[in-house]
Amino acid sequence: MKNYQSPLAYHAIAIAIFLAISLAYFSPMLDGKKMITPGDTRQFYGMASEKIAYEKESDEAILWTNSMFGGMPTYLIGSPQPHVILKTLNSLFVLKGRLRPLSFILLYLVGFYIALIAFEVRPQLSIIGAIAFAFSSYFFVIIIAGHATKAITIGYMPAIIGGVYLAFRGKVLLGALLTGLFLALQLQNNHLQITYYTLWIILTFGIFELVRSYQEKSFKPYFISVGTLFIAVLLAIGANATILWTTYEYGKYSTRGGSKLEVDPQDQTGGLDKSYITGWSYGVDETFTLLIPNFKGGSSAGPLSEDSETFKFFSQTQGNQYARQVIKYMPLYWGTQSSTAGPVYVGAVVLFLFVFGFIMIRSRLRWWLLTLTILAIMLSWGKNFMMLSGLFIDFFPGYNKFRTVTMILVVAEFAIPLLAFIALEHMMKQEPNKKDLMKGLKLSLYIVGGLSLFFLLFAGMFSFTGPGDERYASQGATQFLDALIADRESL
Repeated sequence: MKNYQSPLAYHAIAIAIFLAISLAYFSPMLDGKKMITPGDTRQFYGMASEKIAYEKESDEAILWTNSMFGGMPTYLIGSPQPHVILKTLNSLFVLKGRLRPLSFILLYLVGFYIALIAFEVRPQLSIIGAIAFAFSSYFFVIIIAGHATKAITIGYMPAIIGGVYLAFRGKVLLGALLTGLFLALQLQNNHLQITYYTLWIILTFGIFELVRSYQEKSFKPYFISVGTLFIAVLLAIGANATILWTTYEYGKYSTRGGSKLEVDPQDQTGGLDKSYITGWSYGVDETFTLLIPNFKGGSSAGPLSEDSETFKFFSQTQGNQYARQVIKYMPLYWGTQSSTAGPVYVGAVVLFLFVFGFIMIRSRLRWWLLTLTILAIMLSWGKNFMMLSGLFIDFFPGYNKFRTVTMILVVAEFAIPLLAFIALEHMMKQEPNKKDLMKGLKLSLYIVGGLSLFFLLFAGMFSFTGPGDERYASQGATQFLDALIADRESL
């Protein structure tokens, strides 16, 4: 970028490292083993089986199936085919869909690497930053759940935003090309909630850039960038017009189109009901899972070790063999959500660097990324902070079409490592004096380390019980519950 060259060799090495990491993490694939088909994927094949069988036999695409709800369009279980060029490019990025889940992790890595390069972070550091982003826990949770299109659209998200940044930093055509290309690929996978969050990130960035242009009295470059990006976005939408239009058309007749039956005016919206939108809401204190993964116990069906109190309880009452089996799926989660496959954890070191970066750099980027992070966290609270959630549901266009508000934490999972590694690049370029550096490190340590130490020393202040535990108490399983609570506290 500005102060160094980025030869293709660096990028080739980066791809090789990413592939090696993905293969190492999913090493059973080298032995020919395949990922167990997740529940949501099996459900999709069940819904689409009639369509798939018919098209295989007749070689003719159909947009209707009789196997669901007494008949319905197939728009969302088999989207209309995209343009052949886009289909080919998407196929390359997802490794033709044959190497899952390796291909998902590889796409996370490559997407964020592109973003960091666009934000002028040197390749060596961008490789580490891509790993920090890709290994955020939620990105693995959705793979286990079978949310393939969500994983792919998250992988494309950083590259889209990197393109926007380039366009506002003088590389207008290159930035617009990257934005248009990766937005078109993202739209092809038709997970509009992630695309919505992507555009939300871009809109927030555009507002900050408008303020900067006003302060510097330089509106012409701003509007040139906006205009060029707008054309790129229109082209991306145009390339996916059939997919988007059929989704829009069907949406009017689904639960996302609202209901003509007035049941509860306070709960109903022009889209989904408020209670449905906020059905999965992060607890306010659950936010600390960003720093401490098992702050709320972890998964609703998580494993414990043979050193656990729960194992000791079952081994004494049912025997070791039974105990070894049952501790694989323990209700460790004790938060306010009805269930969860795991926490949203961005990494303690990454969060430390995020705080350090905000303290040390004076770039406007820090305010943009901090705003994104805080707003995403507060919106993830959903029904636990309806003052804000209700405002967005009622007045923010399109927000009432999407459920599971916890998903918006992908915005924080993008913003936190981005600021962390922008800050590291800044430190390596500027070489601040030792006094300022030590001051920033100490303050970051006091904030992040202090929080960790506080929860370590005062873990006993929590009850470690959740709404789901009532059934154990009502059944008289108090000894089991005591053992489970002890293990939650240990976690």
